[in-house]
Amino acid sequence: MSFNSGANANLVQTRLDSLAKEEFDYPDQPDEVTSNDNLFFKQESFDKGSYVHEEIEGPGQVNEILEEQDVEEATPNSGNLVTTRIRKYAKDIPIPDELMDDAQMGAVEYEIRALARNMRLASTDWAFRRSYGDAFTATSGTPDGVALASNSHVALSGDTVDNLETGALTAANLEVVVRSLRRQRAQDGTLGGHSASGLLVALNLHEDAFEITKSELAAGTADNQLNYWSNVYPGLRVGTSSYLHSDYNTLNTNVNTSYFVVSRHHQITRVSRKALETKLVPPDTDRKDRWFYRAKFREVVIPKTWSGIVGSNGTA
Repeated sequence: MSFNSGANANLVQTRLDSLAKEEFDYPDQPDEVTSNDNLFFKQESFDKGSYVHEEIEGPGQVNEILEEQDVEEATPNSGNLVTTRIRKYAKDIPIPDELMDDAQMGAVEYEIRALARNMRLASTDWAFRRSYGDAFTATSGTPDGVALASNSHVALSGDTVDNLETGALTAANLEVVVRSLRRQRAQDGTLGGHSASGLLVALNLHEDAFEITKSELAAGTADNQLNYWSNVYPGLRVGTSSYLHSDYNTLNTNVNTSYFVVSRHHQITRVSRKALETKLVPPDTDRKDRWFYRAKFREVVIPKTWSGIVGSNGTA
């Protein structure tokens, strides 16, 4: 018997899987944000087919009480129940048995690497489509039924919360966005207490964002003036994505000018049901006598609520 894939399926499987993992873990472009980024996408594991969640408010304002006065009791509310189906992503590469037998692995290796790359891209592509990439329409909205970045969010307390700005990315307009985040109310109407941790910008704005936030002196000025951002927010992380560019995003008309400031406590969450899984399916039941290298994963990205994020479409 020849040393072929039929007699050594496990060896072939292991080799192909190592190729897939190698490509899946390939380093990213500078500051490129992917779906497994822990700052811009919260990461959560899950074990069901549908994810059910709702917004919840805190205990409310703490008030002064007089001696021997009854202590005020908190009555937190929840609402805006949402059920989201976990999405499945999968693709097969059919491999003729003769190709495996004759060890034409160069072609197979290329396709396995390409499949792993495209699976990784799919995860990030869909993550952005359901959050930052479509943040200004209700399609990717929060449980209250409006866009992720909107001036008409209604907190469970009844307060209207505005987390939408329109100023183009400049140092001055970034101050407006960060102040909006710092002033943002929580669901119970109290101060949310958010601090800017990340600045996510369109690909076209990456250089400007880096200069504004990381320059030692104030960007775009001739004076010897300290840069507020690099001194007060030295840990502010700048991120970008190729999916925040009009070449790959048709959902947001203003994608090339959009940017977002997030706190550590935002709720844009990648819910992972099943991590990337690969399988080499033998040709036993295929009428064309083909092997199949299969890759699949199950996940979904959801904005659980609007708190902890302010977005600007950069139109003004």
